[in-house]
Amino acid sequence: MFPKFGDIYFGTKQTNYSFNPATESFSIPFGDSAVLFSIEEAKDVKDCYWLRSKDAIYRISKTGPERFVLPYTMSLGWYMRPSPDNNCMLFNNNLKGVQFFDYKTKQFSKPKILDRWGIEDSSSVAEVIFTGNNFYLFTARSLYRFDSTAKSFVWHLDLKHTGKFDYSLGGYLPFNDTLVVIRSQSGFINILNIRTGEEKLVYVNKKIPETELNDRFILSTVRDHNGGVWMGTNNMGLIYYNVFTGELDQHIHEPTNPMAIGSNSLPGNFVYCVLPGDNGVVWASCFGHGIVKMEPVIALFKTVIPAVTKKPGAPVKGGAWSEKIRGFVETDDGYWIATLNGLFSYSNQTREFSNLNDLCPISDTTNSVYTTEFTKSFPIGSLAKDHSGNLWIGTWFGELVLYNTKLNRAFPIRRPMPMKERERDGVFRNLFCDSKNRMWISTQRAGISIVDCNALNFENINDIKFEYNFHDAKDSTSLPQGIAFAVSEDADGNIWAATENGLCKYNEQTKKWKRYYNISGNEKSIHHNNARSLCLDKRYALDWNKWWRVEQVQQEKDNFTHFTIENGA
Repeated sequence: MFPKFGDIYFGTKQTNYSFNPATESFSIPFGDSAVLFSIEEAKDVKDCYWLRSKDAIYRISKTGPERFVLPYTMSLGWYMRPSPDNNCMLFNNNLKGVQFFDYKTKQFSKPKILDRWGIEDSSSVAEVIFTGNNFYLFTARSLYRFDSTAKSFVWHLDLKHTGKFDYSLGGYLPFNDTLVVIRSQSGFINILNIRTGEEKLVYVNKKIPETELNDRFILSTVRDHNGGVWMGTNNMGLIYYNVFTGELDQHIHEPTNPMAIGSNSLPGNFVYCVLPGDNGVVWASCFGHGIVKMEPVIALFKTVIPAVTKKPGAPVKGGAWSEKIRGFVETDDGYWIATLNGLFSYSNQTREFSNLNDLCPISDTTNSVYTTEFTKSFPIGSLAKDHSGNLWIGTWFGELVLYNTKLNRAFPIRRPMPMKERERDGVFRNLFCDSKNRMWISTQRAGISIVDCNALNFENINDIKFEYNFHDAKDSTSLPQGIAFAVSEDADGNIWAATENGLCKYNEQTKKWKRYYNISGNEKSIHHNNARSLCLDKRYALDWNKWWRVEQVQQEKDNFTHFTIENGA
């Protein structure tokens, strides 16, 4: 291991060593008996590494190594998962053991694993990961979330076992704060959404005939910086899969195309380790053939435009296709795209677009905007998917439609009278499904409404119960007046709303909103009240407002940091 800030640490079967490049000298930093078993780099923390021997764990940073004695001997089979705040989880899937190290107290403890009924689960641990600002533990049946207060894992959701997938193979890859890529011995990767439990299986072999393939073991997975996952396999070569686009590339050994003549063929199909570089170069260890370097040929952006539209020559800038994309959602076969000139689908299988405007017929001709040319172009304001896979469509001409993907049928939802009384036109600005499977419906003038998607009844779709959040001039804890542009959820489950008159945070217990607004002369307040969009990271809420500024709020202190082009953002 080579920390960028200093010595090289490595282990042998007998002991451990550090090498100082400046003095070209070796030392044994942890004692003769400390045989290093594993090395981990803390996620999102520069220049911090964790090492483990059978008796201790070691934190290596610029300030030097720290040693923490383990509560008992841990030989091979134990794995470490450090976090950015220097805590560390250790687990063994054979011995059903888990240990939590609290860096602040320098103490180890054994977390309980509690099922949905609060009963301790004694199942074997398949994997522990750190993502979304927390630890998650997997067994063969369920996913558990770490409760840092109780120092225990609590039930989060049951795994679906899509395609009888086996979760027992460790080495899960946290792709981002929501998605986890799980490898297998069967040639499949499982892309799991840890918020919703939704799973997507992808079979990675496309080139080697199945009759010639006797091993489908995926040995390693690593992500790059462009939405891709690189995989080393036992017998299927080097594989690339882009989680966002569905693009799959497989690089295999081609006997008629040896590397000697400059082809893209691998020297062999046994690829153990993969390392993507920042400049597009990919390094792979090919068993029996050393290290292979693969260089990018060209960086290419591909623009796709639907040839199918509702009306040729519709009165939208750009002709029949509107460049103003308002929504984008992934489906089993491709994507749905909401634009201000209609709703389109794209099929990965046929590589073709289809027009879906017929799913959203204009039923309310009394809307004041119905006669305008703008509305005749079928402006679609937003798209979202709930946890059952139903697709929600919000238009800018008064229609809210729910499409059941299992029935392949659209269900128009009648706008309730409380919404109509506050906004005649019915402009749906944003749809967002949270981790509890609630749909948050943001509007132009009728605030934000909430629908429990768990209670949907397609036999009586208009019996849907709406929970309203309207502006009340007499209540400072209500939503502010004006447009509700967007809703999002942070890693702790808090709901945030970006509105025309401030950034708002929802209190689940009181059903009230806390509003953040500009306070003249206060540099720690938000710098403009017109909040247009939200991006939630682990610690902060990021708001992009209409004046091309980014605001960052630190939740613990309610402080805002202001970024503009003028100050170098």
